[in-house]
Formats: sequence, C-alpha cells, structure tokens
Amino acid sequence: MRQSTGIERDTELVLAARNGDPWAREQLVTAHLPLVHTTVAVAMNGRHGAEHVEHVVRETMLRALDGLPALTDPRVFRPWLVAIAVDGIRRHRHQQPAGYAHADGTPGGRWPGHGPAQEITEAARWLDPDDGELLALWWLECAGELTRHETAAALRWPAEEAPARFEAVRARLDAGRVVAAALAGNPACPFLGREAADWDGRPSAPWRDHLAHHTLGCGHCAPRWHALVPAEVLLSAASPVRAAGADEAARGRAAASAAAPTAHGFAPDAYAAADAAPYRAPEYAAPSATAPLGGSAHEHAADLTESFVLAGQAGHGRPHPPRSAPASAA
Repeated sequence: MRQSTGIERDTELVLAARNGDPWAREQLVTAHLPLVHTTVAVAMNGRHGAEHVEHVVRETMLRALDGLPALTDPRVFRPWLVAIAVDGIRRHRHQQPAGYAHADGTPGGRWPGHGPAQEITEAARWLDPDDGELLALWWLECAGELTRHETAAALRWPAEEAPARFEAVRARLDAGRVVAAALAGNPACPFLGREAADWDGRPSAPWRDHLAHHTLGCGHCAPRWHALVPAEVLLSAASPVRAAGADEAARGRAAASAAAPTAHGFAPDAYAAADAAPYRAPEYAAPSATAPLGGSAHEHAADLTESFVLAGQAGHGRPHPPRSAPASAA
C-alpha cells in the first residue's frame, strides 16, 4: 500500500495542475503512466496489438487531465485514474472485436512478464475477455499498489463483493496456468494432444475449459494442479507497476532526442514522440472518427467512483495476505 506521503504529493500536484501549473501536470503524467499502462496492458490480455494498448492509455490520461477541475477530492486521484482506465478498457472491448493481434496467438501489447509474472501473463491469455480488468486490479492490490476499497471503487463494486469475484477469476486463472503448462510440457501428454487436435493455437476460454477438464482426470496432467503456487504469491512477488516504470524510463531515454516540446512544456516519454498531440487535455474535444474510443473526454463524469472511494476511506488497509495453500481445481 502506498504511504500517506504519496497521497499528499498527489494531492498537491492535482491542486497545482487544476490551477494551470504545467509542471504539475507533467509530474502527474510521469508518476502515474506506469500504473495506467500496467492496468491497460494486463486487462487487454494481449488480445489486441500494442497500438490499441497505447491508444487506451493515451485516452485515459487525456480524460483524467481534462476532468481534474471536477475532481472534488484530490486525495482519491489514484483510484479515480484507475477507474477511468477501466472505463476506457470496457469501452474499447465493446467497440473492438476480441482477437489476438498475431496469428500465432502471441500477445500484441507490452506485458510486465518477468520472473513470476511470466506464468501469470501466459495464463491470463486463457481468461474470459471481461476478466482482464479484474486480474489487473487484483494484481495491483496483491502488489500493494491499491487497497481493497480502491480496487472495488475502480470496478464500481461494493467492497464486500470483491472476494467472491476475485475467487472466481482465480479459478479460471489457475485453469489457464495448468493448461498452459500442460501444453508446454516435456514430455507432452499424448492424450492432451488428441484433445487439442483441432485447436488453432489461440488461447480462449472455451478451449481452456475443454482442456482443463482433461487435466483434472488425467494421470499425466493432474499433478500440475497440486503443484500450483498460490496465485497471490506470484502476483505479490513482483510489482507490475515498478516493472512498467523501469520500462517507461528506458523508453523515455530512448525517445528523448526525438520528442519535441509541446504547448504545455512537456512530452511524456515515448508517447510524445509517437503522437503529435500528447496529453493536451484542454485542446482535446473528441477523438477522430477512426479512434477506438468514441465520445468526448467530457462524457466521463469526474466523480465516476469518488463516492465509493470516500465511503471506504475508514476501511482502507493493506491487501489481504497470500493464501498458504494452492487453490483447488476449478
């Protein structure tokens, strides 16, 4: 969980940015870009190319900067920003057909797939399309980046509903972990090969359920269920935000020479070099006709989840500790 000094710094920056301070706006973007990028990249499950991830990230920052004047409590800026990202992910999912960007099913977006995170990101490709944002926020919670009330607020849930919903995602994620490991196993299970004979190589929820059903009753594959490390252990072992932050810093250094100054005096990392209109919320009215996200930045209510966050302030605490035993087979 973030320390109170981080909340205080965000509050100061939001207040300054609302008063037109370009340096404060730059700092808000720089400090929170890894969080937004992580949320979007994980939630989209690699189902679209990197350009789709970048578009949703850019739209999120535009909407947030544009909505700052209406954010009545700057202390909730971080979960409010995540809520805007979740809203953008859902809008994109409804407007774009789901399907992997590459014919071989490899992820199209950038993923925080290093060390323990690699197993999660591989398994996440087998989740249901609308599980993405749940996994992203659960990961952020396990890594200490968000509290339970903040994740619930971003998803617009009552906090007491979160455990059951995350448990359902865990079951599907564990099934994906077992299926991914079984398919990559050496030696391979010959019976699994027969079950997957008609599979096109693209991870999907129906094939996850079909292949997971085989693994439950197969003497060769079933032991993989008992060998699973609890998902929370893997999720808490590495912060995807810190990994993304290091990646953004490297991208920013590489793009610094190509980034031109903007009207507001800042060009956030590689996004500025890739787009002629980076994060300039005051000038932004609506995306182009071809943009995946339709509508104006003003369509997003500034108090999207603020009331939920404020209602849970007294209950904020550290994320739940990892479970000590592997999850049961779904």
